[in-house]
Amino acid sequence: PRLTKDGVIVLFHDPTLERTSTGTGRVADRTWEELRQLKLKDPDGRVTEYRIPTLDEALDWAVGKTVLFLDQKDVDVLDRARAIQRHDARAWAVVMAYTLEDAKRLHAFDPDIMMQVFLPDSAAIGQFEAAGIPWDSIVGFVTHTTPREPDIFDRIAAKGRMGVLGTSRTIDRAFTKGEIDRA
Repeated sequence: PRLTKDGVIVLFHDPTLERTSTGTGRVADRTWEELRQLKLKDPDGRVTEYRIPTLDEALDWAVGKTVLFLDQKDVDVLDRARAIQRHDARAWAVVMAYTLEDAKRLHAFDPDIMMQVFLPDSAAIGQFEAAGIPWDSIVGFVTHTTPREPDIFDRIAAKGRMGVLGTSRTIDRAFTKGEIDRA
C-alpha cells in the first residue's frame, strides 16, 4: 500500500512508477486520477491491460480467491486496519507489523485483525511474548534467507502458528536474474 498525493491508498510495490507501470515519478506525487490512467507492466516490462488498484478494490477482489499480506510502505498500520474493517476483510487480509509497537497498536485497535510480525530468533519471540499480544493473532515472519536458529519454525509451530519464509531476496531475485526459470 502507498498513498497518492490526494490520500488514496493504492497497491504499488515501488515508490516510483517507472519499473512496473507506464508512469514516471513518485507515486506520492501523483493523484489517484492521474494514477488510474496508467497501465501496469509484466515482469518482462511489457505493458498489460491492467491498472494500479486501490487497496479497497483489492480487498473486494480478494474475497474467496486469496489472502492479501499488506506491507507497510508509507501507509500506517491503523490505516491499513481501517480498510480491512471497512470491507470486513479480516478473513482474507493480514497486516504486516514491522515493530512490536505497531503490533501492539494494531491489536489494541482491532484484536481480530491478523498480523504478520517479525520473529527471526528466540530474542524476538521473547519480546513478542512480553508484549502481551496473543499468539492466535499472528503469522510469524522468520527471514528472507536461512534462519539463524534452525528450530525457529518448530518453535513458532509449537505455539499453533505458521512461520513464513520470504522469497523476494532469494528465489524472486534468482528468477529476475535468469538464474532459475519460472517453473
